[in-house]
Amino acid sequence: MRILAIVFFIVLLCIGLYIKTNPYEYRNKSLCEMFEKFKARSFHGVITKKYEDIDHHLNKTFEVESQKIVIDFDRTGFYEFIKVNDSVIKESGSPVITVFRQGEMLKEFQIDFGCKE
Repeated sequence: MRILAIVFFIVLLCIGLYIKTNPYEYRNKSLCEMFEKFKARSFHGVITKKYEDIDHHLNKTFEVESQKIVIDFDRTGFYEFIKVNDSVIKESGSPVITVFRQGEMLKEFQIDFGCKE
């Protein structure tokens, strides 16, 4: 039993040291996976809520037609730009979000999570 605990500790220590010495590889992989999931989504409609989600590490979040969209890692300023009652359109497979305010197209954002593929 004691040998098993020592082996388990050594394995965990090795994994931790590997991750510690290669943090950008893991962060980038995670960002790229999140970005691909984001690109796959589509939504259009009016922004009904905009908030930093207290239950999820204060992730920058907005809601469109009851869809919850997390945009926490975007570097374009999209989240800071949008307001409740703006309309947005995002097609599946595209990182572009078009923002409309009072019926007029204001701006297109090429969403960027900082993924270095």
